[in-house]
Amino acid sequence: MTQHATASAFPELEPPREPIACIARSVDGGRVLMCCVLRLVAIALLLGAALVWLRPGSITDPQTGLATLVLSILLAGVAAGLMQSSGKPEPPTIEIDAALAEIRLLGRGRQPQVLAHFRFDALGWAECNAAYFTFWRPDGGLLAEVAVSDPAARAALERSLREAGALT
Repeated sequence: MTQHATASAFPELEPPREPIACIARSVDGGRVLMCCVLRLVAIALLLGAALVWLRPGSITDPQTGLATLVLSILLAGVAAGLMQSSGKPEPPTIEIDAALAEIRLLGRGRQPQVLAHFRFDALGWAECNAAYFTFWRPDGGLLAEVAVSDPAARAALERSLREAGALT
């Protein structure tokens, strides 16, 4: 019996032909940290826009008052822009290709771009806990944690990770 006949007789043993696309349960926290930093800078700018009026002569002298008004409007505008741009980032889509033994993090948008790309043998390691898979970068940082609900896809993924030596 040939390899092909054996594989087609047991379809649950074949790796899925399409990559498994799933939403990350948790991803590296760099994006969230950047949003928090932007919000803190925006709050500091708003505070500066208000405190600039406490400077002596900012109300009584017309030229200084105009400069204070322009500065406070500028600071408030920049702060508003930072607050708008620091919205909660959407988590990336994660494609896990068990046939090619690789994982890709894709940014969402009109034209998704690859944020990270790792072959299973280049991963730091991977962990399997029931339906949840946790992938770690080679430097030890968290890459992604995903839930795979399809039992056949989960078995194929677990087998591919074991073959690559990434599953602990």
